[in-house]
Parts: sequence; structure tokens; C-alpha cells
Amino acid sequence: MGGAGAALASMSLMGAARAEGTRPNFLVIMTDDQPYYTVPRTKSVVAMIRNLGTNFSPYAYVSTPICGPARATLLTGRWSHNTGLTKTAGAYQDLHASAYASDTIATRLKQAGYGTYFGGKYTNGYDGQSVPAGWDAWFGMVEPINRADSFLYRNSSRINRYDRTVYNETDVLRTNATRFVRNQEGSSVPWFAYVCPHAPHGPYYPAPRHAGEFTTMPLRDVPSIGEQELSDKPGWVQAEAPYTDAERQRHTGAYRGKLRELQEVDDMVRRLMDALADTGQLTNTYVFFLTDNGYLLGEHGLNEKNIPYEEASRTPFIVRGPHIRSGFESSVMVSHVDVPPTLLDLAGVSWSDLDGRSLVPVFSA
Repeated sequence: MGGAGAALASMSLMGAARAEGTRPNFLVIMTDDQPYYTVPRTKSVVAMIRNLGTNFSPYAYVSTPICGPARATLLTGRWSHNTGLTKTAGAYQDLHASAYASDTIATRLKQAGYGTYFGGKYTNGYDGQSVPAGWDAWFGMVEPINRADSFLYRNSSRINRYDRTVYNETDVLRTNATRFVRNQEGSSVPWFAYVCPHAPHGPYYPAPRHAGEFTTMPLRDVPSIGEQELSDKPGWVQAEAPYTDAERQRHTGAYRGKLRELQEVDDMVRRLMDALADTGQLTNTYVFFLTDNGYLLGEHGLNEKNIPYEEASRTPFIVRGPHIRSGFESSVMVSHVDVPPTLLDLAGVSWSDLDGRSLVPVFSA
């Protein structure tokens, strides 16, 4: 009975979307190294997505909380231990050489008649030599992406260099992604846009308008920061003790850097949502907001990701869209692996061979 109810709910949601005449659009925004607890510091994300959508964040987790595997999982809809895409260094080269290079959420939606756009950080090691399969419009960051003087983006035909004293990498992405959204006005072709700002990954180069913010913001006041009793922790965690004032100072600086860079992400979210509204596309677009992995900033004395602590493995996971409950907090456990099945289900495309599950029944439950 429960399975039948879920199936009916799924059919109801998709049927309602199709009754409106078009298949839905998809905007997926994924940040880089964003601690889940920083979402309240992004006012537009809260006001324009979370408060008007469903928040899965209390029970949203990344199975392998580090860039390469997490991004491969979202692209493929498969666990990293099943794809073998488990590396971060050289992650793009591994993906490009695998069978999954031509079988991603982009290739499947493109085959189903969707227009596709990618902007931002695809995965670690992208060299800009080609555009990956499945993307009609492309604006990807090219390695090295952490240089202090400049950064690179490749469009469909060439690599362009941007001077950091003049340009901010998230603002450049915002302009390009917003242009894509606005250009879809009046089109009968549904679209999928995957927008991945490098922010708030360190080193931190915030936009000048936000560089002076959060100057006195302390680290979170939680028991795990500066804890003295570590006997219940693994030996490698115990070996990190004692937690020093110098470490706290470094972690505080990193936290402030993340918050500053998240403001430019928030500016981008506002512009994208405004573009959807201005062009009459908002009511037929599903918007997902999440991160590739979190980050420990002093919890248990660590400055890490890729470990099974809450701060590293928990992700923001917020969805707004047609017929999705507004201001609702879900207790359903979700992960990156569920995003491709959900999008394909909403698009009316088969997804049963993937490792994740569609969240469509949850949306309308």
C-alpha cells in the first residue's frame, strides 16, 4: 500500500506539471566546501528558496564528502564505490576516461530533449581541452583555480583569463548563468542548468563589496570546538590535540572567509531567481541548492573534510518548485545520488538503473 501511494503521488506531481503544457526546467546550484550551518547567513537562499520550498538539510548527507567523488556521484546518480570514481586529484581525467563520461544526468536529459548548461567548477583537474559530453552551453573553470592573480573559464570555444584585481570569479559566473536563464524566455525547449560556484572554497578572494564583512564573527560556540576529552575518538583524532589558540585563529579566519564568499553566492542566487521571475519561468522551474561537501573548522580540533563527522558529510539540500510544499522541513534522508533520479523522473525519463531514488513521491507526500 505504501509503495502504491508513493507511485500515485509521483504520477500526480508529474501529471500536474504536464497538465500545464510543458516539461519542467531544472536549476541545480552546488557550492564548494560549504558548512551546512552557514545557510542562514545567505539571505536570498533563505528567502527565495528555503522559505518557499522544502528543506531536506536536517537529514541530507554526502556519502563520500570530498570534491571529486561527490561531484561524480551527482553527475552519474551512482555511488562512487560502484563507479570507481573515488579520487579528487585528477578526478576529471578519471571521469573523462570512464564509461560514465557519456552517461551523466546531462547526456540523459539532452537525449530526452532538454537544453543543457553548465557553469563553474565541474570537478578537480578540468584542463579546458574539451567540453564534456551532454552540455549544449558550457562555462567551466579551468585549472589552476586557486591562483591569487587570476582565474580561467572556458566557454564553448576558448579559454579566457580574468584578472582578480578586476573580476570576481562568482560574479563572472553569475553573469554567464543569468544570461543563459534569460535567453530561455519564451522557448518551448525545457532546460537543465547546473551552476557550481567555486565559493566558498579556500583560499578566499571575496568580492570587494563583501571583503569587509564578518570581521568580528567568532567560530561557532559548540562543544566539539576546543574539546579536551578525546578518549572516545580514533587515535588519529587524539593525535591532533591539544587545540591551540593559533589553530582557533586560523579556523576563525577561514570561517569569516567562507561567510564573505557566500555573500557573492547569495548575490548570484538572487539574480538567478529574479531572472526566472522576470522571464515567466519561475513557476515551471525546480531549483535545488546544495554543496559538494561540508568542512570541519576546529570541531574535534580538525581542519578537514572527507571524514564521517557531521560537519564534513552533512549538506544543505533545499528544493523549490512546482507543487512542492512551501516552508516545509522534511525528515527524509537524502543524498547527492538522489538528484539525477529525481530530475529524470520529473522529466519523464527512465532512471531505474541508477543507485539513487526519485524524491518526487516525497515532494507531494
